[in-house]
This record gives sequence, structure tokens and C-alpha cells, in this order.
Amino acid sequence: MVEGTERRNLSAAADLENGAPTAATPLLPPTAEGSNASHASDDRNAGGSDSFSGALANVCMSMLGAGQLTLPYAMTRTGLAAGCITLGVLGMLGAYTLHALDRVAAYSGGRTYGEVMRRCLGPRAAQVADAMLAVYAFGGAVAFMMIASEELRLLGNALLPPGHPLWEADRRLLLGALSLALVFPLSCFRSLGFLKPVSTLGSVSAIFITAVVVARAPWRHGALPACGGERGALALWPRSAGEYIGAVPLFAFALNSAWSFVPIRTGLAKPTRARVVSLIALSKALVLANYFTIMVVGYLALCGGEIADNVLDSLGNGALVLLARSALSLQLALALPMRFLVARSVLLRGGLEGRPLAYYGTTLGLVGASTLIACLTSSLHLVIGVTSAVCASALIYILPGAAHYATCCDQRAPPLSPGRLARALLLPAAAIALGSVLLTAGTVFNVLEGAGGG
Repeated sequence: MVEGTERRNLSAAADLENGAPTAATPLLPPTAEGSNASHASDDRNAGGSDSFSGALANVCMSMLGAGQLTLPYAMTRTGLAAGCITLGVLGMLGAYTLHALDRVAAYSGGRTYGEVMRRCLGPRAAQVADAMLAVYAFGGAVAFMMIASEELRLLGNALLPPGHPLWEADRRLLLGALSLALVFPLSCFRSLGFLKPVSTLGSVSAIFITAVVVARAPWRHGALPACGGERGALALWPRSAGEYIGAVPLFAFALNSAWSFVPIRTGLAKPTRARVVSLIALSKALVLANYFTIMVVGYLALCGGEIADNVLDSLGNGALVLLARSALSLQLALALPMRFLVARSVLLRGGLEGRPLAYYGTTLGLVGASTLIACLTSSLHLVIGVTSAVCASALIYILPGAAHYATCCDQRAPPLSPGRLARALLLPAAAIALGSVLLTAGTVFNVLEGAGGG
């Protein structure tokens, strides 16, 4: 009997590493909803009705946005070599955390980020996750609105005669008009599936912005001229550890798709392991290719000089740049509904989402509050840096790593080979360690920089 139990436990541990569900040994203790074994056996065949292409567009759109605009600026803090290494390492670690979320969602049967954390780590972890999700989605919305309103103002100044009464008002009125006319109506949708056309158009706009940055670079015979002399010196490494730590949250913010991945995965039709792996790999590959291009070309084009925290502000106001500003305004406006949908789902629990007054009132409150905050602040990299250091570090690294670790410990039975034990524990430990450093050091540096007027 003992030998049989050990064989079943060892088989379950092997299945966990291979991503295959098992009902022989329950992953977690049974919950009020029933045993997790039954959730695990049904989840891979459940799913929603969203197509693969729709899910891919939504995952890409959850990453693309304000984050890519700050990457050339972030590279001025890290240097060329350290910036490329950081983006690559965080990209791969981010892909791991999506795999971890897929596995713990499949085994626990959780269909939202908070529900997954509750079943894997307990109710307090779920409360922390929900709070981080709401603040992260809201903070990202504030950053998006800051950029979109400024882009609209610059577009107006460039396209209409100077002193035109429509543009004598500052960006705050433009942002209010954008929020009421476009952002609020789109944010009232109840499903991510409705956002597929919006996400596709937003992703295309993001790629177009990168293409404009490439086109505006001072190419000569197919290459960028060497830096040095009047073009400024090229830095490969950061000037100080503090500057590097302060810049890392900008990379994490740009790469974060964990905050919306679980509901997107839930809505995917036939969420088999193969389809989810393809979804993660393709979305990360597309986004990383886009990010490396805009970051490296944007940095080299200006030789690491005074690059604005929105790279478009360093490129002048030519026709292509104006088109990029138009695409950026559209992209950010179309990306906002996904953030408000996630924040609203956290705030409305216990059947409140089905009440029209609570639903539309909360949506209006979220849109209105983010619009107000965006009107009162102007430091983009500070908003993104603090939001990412405080929230993204937990959402991307700490909580998924802890949940994956908990499931590995629950399924693992001794004796395990050293190689299997390392695979089970190494990546979760690395994710938790990185997230903890970002949460503490990144937050302190960005707050001190903001207090000093940086």
C-alpha cells in the first residue's frame, strides 16, 4: 500500500513538470467549491469562446503601450549592454511566470488571478493579489492617460494655426473629452472578447510607432553613425547601482502581462497545454522583437544623450512623428478599457457586477479618478516606476513564483532526483527573489528620485 502511494505521488510530480493534470492525488486541499482534483480534470477542456488570435491580441496589448516608449530612456540609465541583458532576462522570466500561472490555474481550477492565488496560497494572498491588480491596472491607466493627452495637445499645436481657440486650453480638457467620448463607452464592455478588434488595432499602432522610431534614426548606408564626439558617448553599463535599480521597474512594467493573463486564458477556447504554450511563446516573441528594436535604435539614434521618458518627444515634429503621435493616442485610448475591466472586476464582488448602478457607477468612477490624477501629475517615468516597483514586482514574480512553489511542494513526494528538485524549485525561487528586490529597492529609489524632483 505504501509503495503504491509513493508511486502515485511520484507520478503526480512528474505530471506536474510535464504540465499534465492528474486526478490521482489532489493538488491542493479541497475547497468550498469542491475538490481541486475535479477542477483540474475539467479545466483543460473547459475554457471560453475566444479564438487564439483574439487571445494573442489581448496578451500583446496587455504589454504594449506606455512601457515601450520609456525603454530608450531606461537604457540611458542602464547602458546599452546591461539594458539588452536586462530586457532579455526579464522577458524569459516573464514567460516562465505565465507558464506558472497556466499550470497553477489548470490544477487549482481558478479562473481569475485572485481566485488562483486564493486556492494556492490562501485568502490573504488573494486579498493582496486583488489589491495589487487593482492598483496596477489603475496606475497604468493614469500613465496611459498622461501620454495620450499630451500627444493630443502636441498634435493640435502642429496641425492647427497658432493661437487657435480649440488648443488654447491645456491638455486637461482634451483628456476629459477623450475619456467621455471614447474611453468610458469602451470600458463598459463586460468581456475581454469584445476587445479583440480594439486590441488588434492597438497592437498594430504600437508596431507602427516602433517603425517610425526606426525610420527617423540617422541611417547612413544602412547603419547608424558611430557615437562619439558631437554625437555623444555611448555607455555600455550603468553609472551607478542606484540608477540601474531605478530603471529595472520600467522594463518590468513594459513586459508585464501577468496581470491580465489568467482571465485571457480562461476565455480561450480549448485551453490545452499546447495552445497556451504557443500563446505565451508567440506573444513574448512578438513583443520582445518590438521592444528590442525601439529600445536599441532609439538609444543609438540619440547616442544615449538627453532622451525623454517618451521617446517620441526626442524625435521632433516631422510628418512621420505626427502620424506616430496619432497612432499612439489611438493605441493608448484603446488599451485603457482592458485596465478598467480588470480593476472593476476586483472591486465588484458578491454579485455587485450584475447591478447596473454599481457596474456603470464604478466604471465611471475609475475613468474619472484616473483622468483627474493624470491631469495633476507630469512625471511619466515616476508614475510607471513606482507602479511597477510596488505592484508589478508582486504580480509578475512574487505571487506566481510562490503559487508554483506551493503546487510543486504539494505534489512532490520524496525521494526526488537532484535534477527534478532543482527544476521544481529554481525558477520559483529566482522569481520570488527578483520580485522582492524590485519591490524594495526599486520603490525606494523611485520615491527618493520623485522627492528630489527627478
